[in-house]
Amino acid sequence: QQWYEALIRNFPNGIVGLVNHDLRFEIMGGTGEINLPYRGDDLVGRKLSDIMPPEVVKRDEPYLRAALKGETHVQTVDFQDGKYQVYTLPITNDNGHVISAMVMSQDVTELIQAQKTILENQERYQMLFHSIPDMVFILNAEMELTLVNQALADWFGMPTHEIRDKKLVELLPEIEESIFYENYRLSLEDEHPRVVVGQYATS
Repeated sequence: QQWYEALIRNFPNGIVGLVNHDLRFEIMGGTGEINLPYRGDDLVGRKLSDIMPPEVVKRDEPYLRAALKGETHVQTVDFQDGKYQVYTLPITNDNGHVISAMVMSQDVTELIQAQKTILENQERYQMLFHSIPDMVFILNAEMELTLVNQALADWFGMPTHEIRDKKLVELLPEIEESIFYENYRLSLEDEHPRVVVGQYATS
């Protein structure tokens, strides 16, 4: 029992608790309880409606009832100034009967902000990549085009998504005999950069 209590009390960056079939908390704790209006120990024996405003009860109580029926749900909710990922899941005994519902909530505010920043940076880099007037592309070890910019797509007269994942020789059969293709192959083999100056003309 002490191990379980210690585990719940030290649950990182959030809270975890058990709710019985009367929708009363049997145990509640975690490092995130500092953001709650009550301490975890004060919640034992109380219902969600005793501690949370009506809009929160209306949103979350159906998930607790669903967990007590054997369902698992994950939702991201706003609370105070942050965003929290809330898991509600059933806890069963050895016979497979649901004896309580577990609720776990973790603060994901920084994670969501980091994902948003990554997405914004990705969009910015994509815009920059496609605005390069020269033809730019990336080949994998199979000499397939994994990334192409808009200038190359315009040169082929095809949308970028129709060019991606095609082998270079499928689009330009003659290039296999060129100095460019040979240097692409060598750079992929020894991972050394090369600069090649020449001309290439399609038939």
